[in-house]
Amino acid sequence: MVLVDTHCHLTTPPLWTHLTDVLTRARARGVSTIIAPAYDVDSWERLAKLGHLPHVYVAIGIHPWVATAGVD
Repeated sequence: MVLVDTHCHLTTPPLWTHLTDVLTRARARGVSTIIAPAYDVDSWERLAKLGHLPHVYVAIGIHPWVATAGVD
């Protein structure tokens, strides 16, 4: 069986702080691909650092909950 994690916030603690272990455990359990979405502008920089990792795909964007933050 091939598993794809279609929504994994790898840039948030504790996942980000243990990234190597998280990816190793996921792979060992059959997760072949991870899609890591952004949720705010601050998450973009960390996601950019994941783009070179094999089998990790990033989705840059802004979650609707924060899209209007700061808009008056």
